[in-house]
Amino acid sequence: HASLFLQSGPQRIGSVYKKAVYRQYTDASYLIEAPRPGWLGYLGPVLRAEVDDVIIVHLKNFASRNYSMHPHGVFYEKDSEG
Repeated sequence: HASLFLQSGPQRIGSVYKKAVYRQYTDASYLIEAPRPGWLGYLGPVLRAEVDDVIIVHLKNFASRNYSMHPHGVFYEKDSEG
């Protein structure tokens, strides 16, 4: 019965699961990946800030589709979502 759940369809995602991985690079060339601790697993780099700090993140999307990110614990306006 398991094969029934692996079929693609309007109510099923099938057997292909695409994932995006966020990585940190050493400069704007996006050629040299920054060292990262193994405990992060597939998680992206940790962003640290204090109250009243401004966080600026430069992204380059190498994926085949659009993605967004959600920084937990950071206040931002509704129109800045997605």
